Amino acid sequence: MELLNRMKLHLEDMARIEPEFETYLEELSSARISIQETVSFTERYRSGIEFNPRRLEELRSRLSELNRLRKKYSPYPARVGQLSPGDQKRAQPGGELRP
Repeated sequence: MELLNRMKLHLEDMARIEPEFETYLEELSSARISIQETVSFTERYRSGIEFNPRRLEELRSRLSELNRLRKKYSPYPARVGQLSPGDQKRAQPGGELRP
């Protein structure tokens, strides 16, 4: 924001000499407002985020267990009989088909 403020001061100086700079001064002012609103929103959003290492580890552990169970109880063996003979030859573990 400091750089934008300095640019604004320079443009104001130039606009006193050359009125065409007024257009750019207005655009810069609009951009400054948009950037400030974005910064404010981001700061409010960030303040609402909770970082809890213990909860993160619980979720990672649970995800790992769910993936283990998904692999253990994969429907792949039951699906093999449902595939056409050509697809059965192309089948890979996990139920995906090779091209």
